[in-house]
Amino acid sequence: MFTIAESKSILEVLPEQFDSHDFIRLGVLTTPFPFLEMLRQYHGDFTVIDAQIGTFLSRCAEQKTLPIYKSGERESETIVGTIQKCAIWNKTESVQ
Repeated sequence: MFTIAESKSILEVLPEQFDSHDFIRLGVLTTPFPFLEMLRQYHGDFTVIDAQIGTFLSRCAEQKTLPIYKSGERESETIVGTIQKCAIWNKTESVQ
């Protein structure tokens, strides 16, 4: 899983509104090792990985460890090219 520091670095690059799949795509490009570890841990099951990262973002929003809040859901393209529903996130402040 991404650390809080890695997640903040990812958030710095994302627009004010983004979805979980945007976060995952950028995370894989900028910080690939946590994602690769998750691939190993979950035997390449991208659906489980998507869900785990979505849960991580939700928990961070609830605990205010990341400056984001959930503003809805939408369908978007996953890292493997399928279309799935995921959360839409908004930043609450600048990421530091």
